[in-house]
Amino acid sequence: MKLCGDVPVDEQHSCAEVINIKEFGCQRVAPVVALTFFRVQVHSHLTSLDGHDVTMATPSLKERCLSREFLILLPPSEGKAPGGESSPWAPGHGAFGPAAETARLQIVSALANCQGGTATMLGVKGSHLDRAQAANLTLIGAATLPAWQRYTGVVWDHLDPATLTPSQRSRILIASGLGGIFAADDPVPDYRLKMGASVPGIGPVARYWRERLQDELTEIAQRVTVVDLLAIEQRKALPPHLPVLEVTLRTRAGALGGHAAKAAKGLLARHLVTLSGRFTNQATSGRLREVVEAWEHPDFLAEITPR
Repeated sequence: MKLCGDVPVDEQHSCAEVINIKEFGCQRVAPVVALTFFRVQVHSHLTSLDGHDVTMATPSLKERCLSREFLILLPPSEGKAPGGESSPWAPGHGAFGPAAETARLQIVSALANCQGGTATMLGVKGSHLDRAQAANLTLIGAATLPAWQRYTGVVWDHLDPATLTPSQRSRILIASGLGGIFAADDPVPDYRLKMGASVPGIGPVARYWRERLQDELTEIAQRVTVVDLLAIEQRKALPPHLPVLEVTLRTRAGALGGHAAKAAKGLLARHLVTLSGRFTNQATSGRLREVVEAWEHPDFLAEITPR
């Protein structure tokens, strides 16, 4: 497939590989639009003073994610927006797809072997179970939506990601039973699999991902300050002693927030990402602690829990 005549497109990875940025600029497609739509990986061949070519490559999706001042870990939603319009899903796609591809394939295979999952495993019945099983059996090549559009529910409704800028959304990571970790812009198919589930051939999903994502999550936490807004179920997928800022929401009487705190969690996440432009890489962890603990809500208080 060609983009306006002579820009080759890698259909498997849904990206255009541009050989000469100057020639690309002469195309009849606006470069910014094309770069955004195709998730382009640009190799710009410049000429040095001595006449030799100098190749400049854009950072990978993962490197761009880790270049942020901080990242927020959010839970997925059990219910998800149906359908999709983006490229077909493959386990290696997304910011952390290359590292998680083999583990994701094993999850896909295990779901296929149990006919998409039982009512007990998936936590739904009736038409919801039918949809969940159908989705879990057709994951490879399924239509996708960006993670921030796929996930719905109370937390995500109050986060309101559609009104955030792309830069603000890029600070969001999601702990997923299917993918391990998804970035907010990663393509995600319709699926149903909680971290608290146990899958035949896999075992407890949270334990499965904890064992396979330890190196990846440790690297993330060592390079970027991570704010953990996960529920207990997803926190079981994190390696022990991972250096993150674990946030707990409590009522003003001191009780754990529980389900009632989901809306507040979405608002807190929004509060953090919309303040992100005020941070520098220096002392980010300390500043985030101050912001979290100073956050105001009529019913809940946020506290940093030692991990």
